[in-house]
Amino acid sequence: MGVIVPGGQQAYVAPDGALSYTGAHSAYIPEGSIRDGFSREEPEAGQTFGYLHFDTGFVACSVEGQGYQVFGQVDGATFGDECLGFNALTSRSFSVRDAL
Repeated sequence: MGVIVPGGQQAYVAPDGALSYTGAHSAYIPEGSIRDGFSREEPEAGQTFGYLHFDTGFVACSVEGQGYQVFGQVDGATFGDECLGFNALTSRSFSVRDAL
């Protein structure tokens, strides 16, 4: 989501629970998606990492040959034993100004 386009991009949880984001130059979000429930915990003083939260939590499920697919735990979604709940880390933005 590091694109520089007018309006940027938006993250959302799709109706099937998949963590998703809008495409560049598009504001399309499927009906039934969840756009709220996200919050960000800033890094503590002197720390680099904070946390991204979703109200009901995140789950990552293995996708053969592709790594993991991230989901928000939503009503009606079931996840197999191979799926793992996790806390999502965020990093504070770094700019040239930070280095000066």
